[in-house]
Amino acid sequence: MLRKLVVGCAAIQMLAVTSLAAAPADFGTADEAKAMLEKAVVAVKEDKAKALDMFNKGEGGFKDKDLYVWCANVSDGTRQKVLDAAARLDYRPTARDSARLTLTRNDSRLTPQGNISAINIVNVGYKHNFSAALSAVAMVSDLFNGQKTRRVVSTPGLTQVYERITNGRVVFLGLNYAFGVEDKESSPQFDYDS
Repeated sequence: MLRKLVVGCAAIQMLAVTSLAAAPADFGTADEAKAMLEKAVVAVKEDKAKALDMFNKGEGGFKDKDLYVWCANVSDGTRQKVLDAAARLDYRPTARDSARLTLTRNDSRLTPQGNISAINIVNVGYKHNFSAALSAVAMVSDLFNGQKTRRVVSTPGLTQVYERITNGRVVFLGLNYAFGVEDKESSPQFDYDS
């Protein structure tokens, strides 16, 4: 069963900027990290459930200075499923009118220390050309206020939840007039995202 179930274990040495005041004894060495990794592999082979519990709690020598064990199950050969997508729908009901809907999604992700939430953004816009030189524009960016980020860090020595909410919704209503434009039919295309 252990051959079918591969548990990837890694001793993570946290990257830290050391100052002159920081003592070198506060940080683990490469040899200590390698020794912890070898110890973690043995513990998983002996009793996987017990080993994972000790890793999560930082017990049994699996939390030392800035070193700790992080595990991921890769037994089924699958990777983290992530859906990052961008879509744009343009619609021209008449020769003088155009509308655009833009959807953007950055999916949630696992990190070695926790996870990051998904971000979803919807932008809409409408443009009407009165003439080659004069047009009216209405746009709403981030229609549903989707720029909310939640980052969770969970290690044996630290649990932290960081939330950032960007109120990115902007409503724009305007008239555009282009000076010196010939009176010919202009293309109603424009970029709502700029």
